[in-house]
Amino acid sequence: MLRKRRDSDSSSKVSVPRKRRRVIPLPSSDSDSSSDSSLRDIGTSDPNEWLEPRGNQPNIISFTSPHGAKLSNEQVRHCKKVKDFYGLYVTETMFEHIAEQTNIYATQSRVGFERCNKWVPTDKNEIKRVFGLILWMGLVKLPSLSLYWSQDSMFGHTFPQKIMCRDRFQILLRMLYFADNTKVDASNRLSNIEFVLNELNSNFKKYYDPTEMICIDESIIPFRGRIVFRQYMKQKRHRYGIKIFKLCCTNNYTYSYRVYTGKTLDKENII
Repeated sequence: MLRKRRDSDSSSKVSVPRKRRRVIPLPSSDSDSSSDSSLRDIGTSDPNEWLEPRGNQPNIISFTSPHGAKLSNEQVRHCKKVKDFYGLYVTETMFEHIAEQTNIYATQSRVGFERCNKWVPTDKNEIKRVFGLILWMGLVKLPSLSLYWSQDSMFGHTFPQKIMCRDRFQILLRMLYFADNTKVDASNRLSNIEFVLNELNSNFKKYYDPTEMICIDESIIPFRGRIVFRQYMKQKRHRYGIKIFKLCCTNNYTYSYRVYTGKTLDKENII
C-alpha cells in the first residue's frame, strides 16, 4: 500500500521547466559616453533647428536649369501687353486655319439651311473679333445672347455693336469649325479640334521652361451637352464636363495638357 501511494505521489508531480538566465552584454564606456552625448544633444537642441542627416543619404543633384519665360526668344522679349502674349499662343496660323475651315463648313451646309444662302466668306480678322467677343461675354454675363445687342438701357452694351452686328455674330458662331468633315478620322474622338490642341501644346512648351516643382492636375471644363467622354466629378465645383490632365508649374503655368477621351482611347491620345 505504501509503495502504491509513493508511486501515485510521484506520478502526480508536474515537472516545471527551468528558466534559462538571459545574459545582456554591458556596453563599453566609449559607447556609453557617445549615446549619452547624442541624447544630451537631442534634449537640448532647438525643435526648430535643422540637423544634418546621418547615415547613407541619396545623392540629390541640385536643379540648375533655367526656368520661366524664355527670354532668349526674340518674340518673348518684344511682348509688353497682354495681347502680345496672347498672340504667342493663339497664332495667326491658327486663325487662318479656323477661318478656312469655317468657310468650307458653311459651303457644305448651304444645302440644308436657308440662312446659309446669304453666307459671306470670313477671314482671320473677323474670327479674331468673334473670339474677342466670346472672351468678353465670359466677363460680362447676361441671361441670353441677344441681350448683348439689346436697345434697352438696362441690358444694352455699346461694345458688341461696335465689333459686329448680332446676326453676323450668330451665323459665325453657328458655322465656326476647326476641321474638314471629309477628312476627319472617325477613330479619333478629338479629330475635329486636333489641330488647335496640338498647336496650343506646342506653343506652351515653346516659350516657357518648366520650374523644378511640377505637378499633374486634374481639371474639368463645364459642359452638359451630349458627348461620349463627358465626365462626372463630384469633388469639382462644376461636376459635369470634359476632363483634362494638365502638367502645371509652381506659378500656375500649364506646361502641357491632355484631353481625357475615355479608357479605350488612352493609348492613342498620349502626349
